Amino acid sequence: MVHGDMAALPQQDIPVSVFAEQMVDAVDGTDFSDVCFVLSDGFSVYAHKAMLVSRSDFFKTIFEGMRLLLMKTLLTAGAHSLP
Repeated sequence: MVHGDMAALPQQDIPVSVFAEQMVDAVDGTDFSDVCFVLSDGFSVYAHKAMLVSRSDFFKTIFEGMRLLLMKTLLTAGAHSLP
């Protein structure tokens, strides 16, 4: 086969990729998402904190603040249960 001679290659049917569709289903789905945004019209958008935080300082600040508040709440609740 001479380089660039495409006629010598066997013809193959290349399946249509469904990767993009699978990613949309995985990202905006309830199975593995760990955060849900409910919009004013009641529509829900599911997401993944790791993806949001890796791409947005805004979400990083929001989720870090929530984590710190939860830790403070748990520590405060734990202090009340001490003898």
